[in-house]
Amino acid sequence: MPAFVRSRALVIGVNDYRHGTPPLRSAVPDARSIAAALADGHGYDVTLLVDAEADRAGLVRAFSERLPAEVGAEDRLLVYFAGHGVAADGEDGPEGFLVPQDARPDRSDTMLSMVWLHDALAALPCRHLLLILDCCFAGSFRWATTRSFAPVEPILYRKRYTRFLADPSWQVLTSASHDQRAADVLVGGAIKNFRDPSSRAGEHSPFAAYLLEGLRGAADQTGPGGERDGVITATELYLYVRDEVETGPGALQTPGLWPLRKHGRGEFIFEVPGETPRLIPDPVLDASTNPWRGLSAYGEEEAALLFGRRRVVEALRERVLAEPQGEPLIAVIGASGTGKSSVVNAGLVPGLRRALAVVGPVRPGAEPLAVLTAALAEIDASDTDARLLVIDQFEELYTLCRDPARREQALALLEARLAAGLQVLITVRADFEPQLRGGPLAPRLSAARFVVPPMSADELREVIEGPAGARVMYFEPPSLIDKLVNEVIATPGGLPLLSFTLSELYRRYLERADRDDRALRSSDYEAMGGVMGALHSRASALVDEASPAERETIQAMILRMVSLGGGQLARRLDRPARARADDDAERERVSAVVDRFVDAPRGSRRRRGRGLPRARPRHARARLEPRAGVDRSRAHGARPLGVAVGARVGARRQALRAALGRRSAARPARRPRPRASPGVSHQPARAGVRAGERGPTEATTRDADRRGRGRDRRALDRRRDRARAGATGHQLGRGGQRPARPR
Repeated sequence: MPAFVRSRALVIGVNDYRHGTPPLRSAVPDARSIAAALADGHGYDVTLLVDAEADRAGLVRAFSERLPAEVGAEDRLLVYFAGHGVAADGEDGPEGFLVPQDARPDRSDTMLSMVWLHDALAALPCRHLLLILDCCFAGSFRWATTRSFAPVEPILYRKRYTRFLADPSWQVLTSASHDQRAADVLVGGAIKNFRDPSSRAGEHSPFAAYLLEGLRGAADQTGPGGERDGVITATELYLYVRDEVETGPGALQTPGLWPLRKHGRGEFIFEVPGETPRLIPDPVLDASTNPWRGLSAYGEEEAALLFGRRRVVEALRERVLAEPQGEPLIAVIGASGTGKSSVVNAGLVPGLRRALAVVGPVRPGAEPLAVLTAALAEIDASDTDARLLVIDQFEELYTLCRDPARREQALALLEARLAAGLQVLITVRADFEPQLRGGPLAPRLSAARFVVPPMSADELREVIEGPAGARVMYFEPPSLIDKLVNEVIATPGGLPLLSFTLSELYRRYLERADRDDRALRSSDYEAMGGVMGALHSRASALVDEASPAERETIQAMILRMVSLGGGQLARRLDRPARARADDDAERERVSAVVDRFVDAPRGSRRRRGRGLPRARPRHARARLEPRAGVDRSRAHGARPLGVAVGARVGARRQALRAALGRRSAARPARRPRPRASPGVSHQPARAGVRAGERGPTEATTRDADRRGRGRDRRALDRRRDRARAGATGHQLGRGGQRPARPR
């Protein structure tokens, strides 16, 4: 493991101030105790400056001459200051000063500016530095990122410990915020003593007392099994001191931990005195331990890997546990790709099971009445009144259930139980809210709505860093994290793309020969085209791996999912598509291809018969596979609501066929759609335009031709749909109604 050549400490404490500055009682005892703890318990070479040794000249010599001469590149340094601190208004907010022993209260030039101190420390070459300030307005010493500290990892793996030591760690631990009195404050040109607790004369300051306890081992946090690892990180020390100081009697200060500009991925570390670190072997990395779900939703079994959703989960939990007099229906609504299912299934439900009898999550599927009846029977069998039914993907009532009568029966049954007081939570895509407003649940919907908001930049960062930390993985370089956040933060429905990209980065890591660094690299990210290119790259690879027959199957399925949407928001297919299922061999290919495309983002290969993956792509299987009991000789002619692909669908189909491989010559070609000849209008002659009169301009002729071709295409579509409906006896569209065709 990377070791330090020397561990040095500069400890400063001032009690006996001059020039009218009130003296302190605890600063020097604090400094002496901290120095002893570092020297005796942690092996530091300590320099102690107290009272007259800590005048301004002595402090300037220590920081500008002594430390640069003694501290090397492979050393670690701890600096502790206990004394008065003041703050004055600066151009960029409060400007902090440490008060030397000989400072004059009315002259800031006799004090030690925190800006000067920062610059002096930044010039040192050491790998690790921890500055601890126990004074008022200590939080003014902040040259930090937007986060105050990194979250504590519950398990200290060997690789994490090694990286903590090897990478730069520059942190500052403060006893109070930039606007708080830890002990003293400059008021009207005079410094007053707020540092010493009047009821505890002669004892340590609260911050120093808990800091000493933490260094002796109290800050070593327990792991999931209650065990301790014998290591105290700066973050653990901060959390312990903060919790104790904030909850103490008369607490008026908030400690803080901040990374400085030179901070890397390291962490300042103390070993518990008299103990040897007990490190856990690094987790195994293989295809089954991918921490990102790709395009799939997170379920209860992946709750530990759900990050970035604390704000939404807590708000939703409060809503569920609110007084029972409120609306019993909670409709979690959001656009496709906002993570509704993950929030409920992995974030909310696991915690609620300890407070309520939760049934579900269940999904309506093609038989919603049977699913709902079984779930309600389970609800009725529970022996408590605190019950909750969770229904995920509620839009399946409209996308998978093809029987309007059963759909209405299921909705009526659900409304009856809601009226009886049963609490029900549903997740539903925002584009299906109009259907809900047209059904029995409409009167409840306004009060029931809970909209899943977009994720902030910090939450997206947690989505990226949290699962990587759980697997002890890192991003190389660290700026790759910012690149990922910036690419998806303004992308609607970008969360699944981000998760898929991270899953692909993990897969590429597994394919590398040099895997000792456990790093997800920017070179792999660039090679697959970033977030927007990751899905395309993986899909292309799967097509390249397919056999010629499978390529034809892929082509047929993809073409079934394309329709002209007239500039509408892209949505998933809203009805089952059979693809080509004319024989058993084709049906097997459809199943194999769907499995491959659905499961590929997770790096797994599910066998048939093990159930559908709990994810957004699970809908693809229901839409693309042939359905049992359906007459294969009939064709469903309803046009799906699909992505807007522009007006030239035929040209794009040709390009897609060229990419996937030409159809077999033995397969009869499709009859091309009749198109109007260029420059020929299909409109009847306009009344009032006679021989010799001025006719339409070239521009108006083009407009008329364009409108005429559009009407012709729509007329052909209507005739085709009527012919198919007559042949099959089926009504087209949702609920037996023909969908309005976008214009």
